[in-house]
Amino acid sequence: LGPNGAGGGGAAAVPVRDAETLKAEIGRLQVILFDEKSTEKEIDDANIKLEKAMQEYKLTAEYLEAEDKKRREQETLNREALQRVKAALPLMSPDLFDQK
Repeated sequence: LGPNGAGGGGAAAVPVRDAETLKAEIGRLQVILFDEKSTEKEIDDANIKLEKAMQEYKLTAEYLEAEDKKRREQETLNREALQRVKAALPLMSPDLFDQK
C-alpha cells in the first residue's frame, strides 16, 4: 500500500501532503543534491525522496491547475498558428510542393 493507503486498485491517488509542504521538501532535497559536501549516500537518499515528493506534488490541485492552464494556453496558440497556416496556404505557389 502507498502512503495514502491506495493499493493500485485503479482509484486516483490523492497527495498526503499539501503543495506548500511538498515544494518546501523538494527545495530542501535540491539543496542536498547540489551541495558539494553531501555524501554519496545523502545524494542517493535525496534523489529517492525527491522523486517521491515530485510524484506526490503532481497529484496536488495546484500542479493540476497549472498544467491545465498551460494546456489551454497551448491549445489557443496552436489554433491561432493553424489559422495562420491555413490563411497562408492559398498564397503559396503549388509548385513549391512538387517533388521533382
